[in-house]
Amino acid sequence: MSRKLLSVCLTLMAGQLSSLGAQADTLQQIYDLARANDPTYRAAQAALRSGELSRTIGRAALLPNLDVNVNAQYREDIGGDSVAGAGAGSSDDDITRSYSATLNQTLFDMSDWYSYRSGDIQATQAEYRWELAQQDLVTRTVTGYLNVLEAVDALETTLAEKAALESQLNQTQQRFEVGLVAVTDVLEAQASYDSILATEFQSRGDLGIAFEQLTILTGQQHANIAPLMENYPIQQTSPATAADWVGLALENSQNLEVARLSLESAEVSAKSSWSSYLPTLNGRITYGGDFDDDPMTPDDSGAVVVSLDVPVLVFTGGSTLARRKQAYAQLDQAEEEFLYTQRTLEQSIRTLHLTVSSNINLVRARLQAIRSAESALEATQAGYEVGTRSLVDVLVAQQNLYRARRNYLSSRYAYIRSVFSLKAAAGNLTAADIGSLNRWLDASGQISRSQYQ
Repeated sequence: MSRKLLSVCLTLMAGQLSSLGAQADTLQQIYDLARANDPTYRAAQAALRSGELSRTIGRAALLPNLDVNVNAQYREDIGGDSVAGAGAGSSDDDITRSYSATLNQTLFDMSDWYSYRSGDIQATQAEYRWELAQQDLVTRTVTGYLNVLEAVDALETTLAEKAALESQLNQTQQRFEVGLVAVTDVLEAQASYDSILATEFQSRGDLGIAFEQLTILTGQQHANIAPLMENYPIQQTSPATAADWVGLALENSQNLEVARLSLESAEVSAKSSWSSYLPTLNGRITYGGDFDDDPMTPDDSGAVVVSLDVPVLVFTGGSTLARRKQAYAQLDQAEEEFLYTQRTLEQSIRTLHLTVSSNINLVRARLQAIRSAESALEATQAGYEVGTRSLVDVLVAQQNLYRARRNYLSSRYAYIRSVFSLKAAAGNLTAADIGSLNRWLDASGQISRSQYQ
C-alpha cells in the first residue's frame, strides 16, 4: 500500500510540475524575447551605431590634425678609399635622427563644413530609422501573435463544425437505414463532412505556420500562448477624427522626417557643388629638428604658417559644372519625393482611420450575424423534422453559422491590427502599446500547440 501511495503522490507531483513548466507565453514575453533575438531588430541596432559615427567622421574635417614623425637615416659613402675608411671608422655620425610635428587647422573651407553637415544629417536619419525599426518590431510581434490566435480560433471553429456535420451524417445514415430519408441525403451529408475534413487539414497547417512565424521573431519554440479575453473592448481610437490623426502624423512620422532629411541632404550637396570655386584659409604650426648629442646646440626650429588659397581658374573638362547641375537635379528629385511621401502619408492615415472605423462596425455586425445564423439554423432544423425543409437546407444553415463565427473572430483581430497600423503610420506606436494589449490576454488560460497536432 505504501508503494502504491508513493507512486500516486509522485504522479501528482509530476503533473503539477509539468503544468507549472508549461505556462502560457504572453505577448509581452514574446516581445521581450524578440527584442533580444530578432535578426532584423538587431541589424537595425547595428545600423544605428554605424549611422551615428557619420557625425563624428564629418566633424573630423573641422577639428585640428596633428602629425608627429620621427626619422632615422643611415649614410655610408662608397667609392675610393672611403670604403675602407667607412668600414673601419663607422660611428654614430653616420646616422641622422630627426623629428617633426605639424598641427593643421582649417580656418575656412566650405567643403569641410558641408561634409560635417552631411554627416550630421546621416546620423539623424539613422536615429529616425531606428525608431521605425522599434515600431516595426512591435507591429510584427503583434501581427505574429494575433495570427496564431486567429489560426487557433479558425481551427476550433472548424472542429466544432466537423463534430456537428459528423453527428448530422450519423443521424442521416440511421434514418436512411429505416427508410425515413433518401440516399441523396446521405450523400449530401457525406460530401459536407468530407469538405470539412479538407478544411481541417488546411487549418492545422495554417496554425503550425503561424507558430513558426513566432519562432522567427524569438529564435525559440513556443508551445503555449495566452488567448485574448472575450470582453476585449472594440472602440473608436483617440483622437477620433481622421484630420486629427493626419495632424499627428505630420508632426511625428519618422518616415516623413527621413524624407525631409533626404531633402536637406540634397540641399547641402547642391551648395557643396560650389565649394571648389571658393577660397580656403588654413593654418599650420610646424616644429622639428635633429637629435644631437649636445643638448645646447640649437638645431630645433618651428614656424607658424597661414595660407590663403584663392582659385582663379577651375577647369576640369566640364566635370565640375556637370556635377553642380547634377546636384541641383537631385535636389529637385528630393523635393518631389518629399512631397510624394507627405501626400502618401496623409492618404494612408485617412485610409487606416477609415479601416479602423469599418472594422468596429464589422465586429458589431458579425456578432449580430451569429445570433441571426443560430436562429436560422434552429428554424431550419425544426422545418427539417416536420418535412418542410431539406437536409441541404440544414447543412447550408450550419455552414452559415460557423462561417459567421469565424468571420466574427477574424474581425476582432483585424480591428487590433488596424489600430496598431494606424499608430505606426502616425509615428506614435511604442512598446507601451504592447503592454496595453497584453493586459487583455488571459494569462491563466493557455492555448497549447500540442493539442492541435
